[in-house]
Amino acid sequence: MKEWKVVLTVLISAALCGCGNSGATFNGNKVETDDTFEIDFSILNTSYSHDIECESGDSFSVWVDSEGGSIALTIQSGEDDPVYQGNNIPTTSFEVGIQEAGTYTVTVTGKKAKGHVTVEKYEPEVIVEESDDYTHVIDRVLNEFNFTPVEWGTTIDNSQDALISLAEDSTGRYKVYGIISKEKGCYGIILNDTIDGTDSNTNYAYEEWIYTEYEGDKPEFTWKDDKLYLTYPVADEDLIIPKTVHIDCGYDTGHMEIDVNADGN
Repeated sequence: MKEWKVVLTVLISAALCGCGNSGATFNGNKVETDDTFEIDFSILNTSYSHDIECESGDSFSVWVDSEGGSIALTIQSGEDDPVYQGNNIPTTSFEVGIQEAGTYTVTVTGKKAKGHVTVEKYEPEVIVEESDDYTHVIDRVLNEFNFTPVEWGTTIDNSQDALISLAEDSTGRYKVYGIISKEKGCYGIILNDTIDGTDSNTNYAYEEWIYTEYEGDKPEFTWKDDKLYLTYPVADEDLIIPKTVHIDCGYDTGHMEIDVNADGN
């Protein structure tokens, strides 16, 4: 009777240990973050899941390295149909797009599997045109100073917002102001066509310039062959040099812009 107890004990131990790890459920490690589920294993005979919050337009990048056995992957939100489901996945990489916001459960299942699986969420890159983004800054500065610039030569703090009067043409119709912002310093030129001297039509030019307070660097308008030109100081490495541009203007709508295709000389 004692011999049977010994034999039974040995058989139970062997079954629990799984000779040669063939019956083990998991040997490896997992990494779980808000955006990532990564699992590396020398043996996987079970399933592991991890929840990841997603917004519409997000995507999952999936990397699978299969070194043996069978690896399955499911990505699913609640009771909805899986956005991805695959069995016996070989070594591969791919992306899974997310159309609806929600909590997505990533489940990795193995059967005598050896390998590595990484599922990582990434948000789509939002490309914002610099001009569109900086428009809000220019609007803020104009409103902060109530469209009333200070004169060139005024001592200011270049790390704070400021609106500088740069030039006025000989007819009195065209005026130009410089934007100084906390975000980008001297960046942004306002072209104002007053038409009859009482109107105000502001046009934004997204250009760098330099404020020195020095009268010799003060921007100026000049007329040449019925064309309007603006000269203003810019940085050139360690130097400050004048830059001259043609101003396209004279429209009934008050539209003005720097003509980048014209020769400023």
